[in-house]
Amino acid sequence: MEIELTGPDQRFCTHDAGRTTWHAFSFGAHYDPTNVGFAQLVALNDEHLPTGNGYSPHPHSGIDIVTVVLEGALEHASDVGSGVITPGQVQRLSAGSGVVHSEMNAANGPTRFLQAWVQAKHPDRAPAYAAVDLGDNDGWTRAAGSGDALLSLDAHLDLWLAPLAPGESLALPDLPTMLLFVTTGTIEIDQDRLDAGGQARIHNAGGVVVTAQTQAHLALWTSSQSV
Repeated sequence: MEIELTGPDQRFCTHDAGRTTWHAFSFGAHYDPTNVGFAQLVALNDEHLPTGNGYSPHPHSGIDIVTVVLEGALEHASDVGSGVITPGQVQRLSAGSGVVHSEMNAANGPTRFLQAWVQAKHPDRAPAYAAVDLGDNDGWTRAAGSGDALLSLDAHLDLWLAPLAPGESLALPDLPTMLLFVTTGTIEIDQDRLDAGGQARIHNAGGVVVTAQTQAHLALWTSSQSV
């Protein structure tokens, strides 16, 4: 069993044009050869947008982009689909052979969102967009991935999301390779504390139980392949 914890202050950080982005992996000018991703997950960015801020139209190709809004509202616009997403929703943009999109804060206050870039198995397929409500499920919800996931991903990865009330415990799936990210709150895992923005890489430790110390929200990436 192996559980490797990374605290929120160990992440890379970019300040640009009023935006603040915390990077779980190497990204842009930030490079660590020992931390370049997780399976087909090549970026996991914690984005903080002030009022009226965002990203003007820019291109992507060859990746699936999964966005979970944690606070505020995010307006997404592209030729293959547009919309405003808020907490309780998840969005997927399959960039495929190439797409141009923009992302802007649509709230009267700050917006925070978690965004993942997933390397696609079929990078030349047609671009596509979808957004869904997560619902009020307890425990893990398979938000994106394969099988009965709410949104499909062109990769051997699944994204699970779960809210936790203070004192509530939740078992991780019995899977060989996982990446747990604490989006909000504080949890205990393997008798260690992990705050919002922290992550745990977990190998061969199925059945591990996490317990919320405060109101918390978790994002869990699981891979069906060895990492």
